[in-house]
Amino acid sequence: RAKHPASVELSSNVIKVKNLKIGDLIRGYDSGLNPAQCRVEAIGSFGSGVVFGNYTSSHYLFNPHSKVIEENGKEGDIAIDEKFDLISDCPLVEDEVGNRFSSIDSDFCGGSVKNMSWR
Repeated sequence: RAKHPASVELSSNVIKVKNLKIGDLIRGYDSGLNPAQCRVEAIGSFGSGVVFGNYTSSHYLFNPHSKVIEENGKEGDIAIDEKFDLISDCPLVEDEVGNRFSSIDSDFCGGSVKNMSWR
């Protein structure tokens, strides 16, 4: 299950994930890595837990320099916060500071996959 940040960008307004609804449009990227308006398909709440810069350590983020999907790791400010799952019709969604995240984490892949190629 993917655990996502507390907010993503919707147009130019920042909306908390817990306030998004199925069908809302959010900023993301299509399979060609082109900016896209993406439709929210599902949102789930997974209680509270440790996050590092708004993501769990096992959550997959896109690294634009290497073009690889990699685990967030334990970098960034540590906090205990609400965790959410956000699934859209795009492979990557953009958060309020420009991070591109996927809808899965390494737990979904069995915990052994630490990074993967975009292609």
